[in-house]
Amino acid sequence: MTTIPVDQLTVSARLKHRPEDSVVEFWWRSSNPDLRIDRPHAFSIQVTNYTIAQRLIRATSAGVIFPEPGKPGAPEVKVDIYNQTYVEARCLVNAKRLNADLRRLGF
Repeated sequence: MTTIPVDQLTVSARLKHRPEDSVVEFWWRSSNPDLRIDRPHAFSIQVTNYTIAQRLIRATSAGVIFPEPGKPGAPEVKVDIYNQTYVEARCLVNAKRLNADLRRLGF
């Protein structure tokens, strides 16, 4: 497995609202046109409260749900044994305690 250091990675969040719940999907993008991410889908969080889902979107837009570059767990592009690129990162929010985590981050 190879690690490629990257300075310009952004994550985007999409909100899929359904009557019973909402799903927030996270997708990685690179501002570097030479860097291709073969598997851009990071993860999804199912949220039963639409207001909390909107807060999660705002926190994602502010760039606070992943560690800053240079810190442990910061996003980095990796290459697996099949030569596919993906982003590995530690998320600072947990679906089970999402409301508390968002409050801790100021949202």
